[in-house]
Amino acid sequence: MVDFAKVQDSPGFVRDMSNKALLNSDSSAILSYKKQRERRNDINEAMADINMLKNEMSDIKGLLMQLLQNKGIV
Repeated sequence: MVDFAKVQDSPGFVRDMSNKALLNSDSSAILSYKKQRERRNDINEAMADINMLKNEMSDIKGLLMQLLQNKGIV
């Protein structure tokens, strides 16, 4: 059986007495953290996608400029 003790001056935290681990017992805070982490990951993925598209657009622009130069248009 797991034995928990409340932590003084830290509501929402308990200590597992079997291994002295400090655990967050505030489920709403844990859920909020997980949602925040997921949003941060989504933003990081979107930024990576945007940067990839910028690089691809730059490559396309370079190829178009090279094509126009070869045709003597520019």
